[in-house]
Amino acid sequence: MASCVPSSTLFRRLLLVLQLAVAALTTLGAQAQLQYGYYNETCPGVEDLVRDALLAKFADDVTLPAGLLRLHFHDCFGAGCDATIMLKSHNGTAQRDADPNSTVRGYEAIEDVKAKVEAACPLVVSCADIMAMAARDAVNYTK
Repeated sequence: MASCVPSSTLFRRLLLVLQLAVAALTTLGAQAQLQYGYYNETCPGVEDLVRDALLAKFADDVTLPAGLLRLHFHDCFGAGCDATIMLKSHNGTAQRDADPNSTVRGYEAIEDVKAKVEAACPLVVSCADIMAMAARDAVNYTK
């Protein structure tokens, strides 16, 4: 006969797990944060470039902001917010090819914006930062 964990014990365990998760996220969040204006010296105007490129895309597809936010979430859910979801593989083993990511969209928008940023500031702005800016701008667009 199977025994059940009393609900108060289960609740306390769940609460402990949540507290540990919040503590871990707080510690990790303090180490790496996106900062507005970070590229002011090395790539002036990149924030405006990303926003303007996205606004043109949002005008063509009003569902794209939600797609970009979801794309960023799925990237962060894997191994961290490192843009590895953008990588393609020939044998279907990339994060992009995983089942949970099969319906994620917005890859082309990020690739287009990345090309514009590269034309303005070659090898300066990371794809991960462009994805974070895109998610931020997508949320701001929908306000």
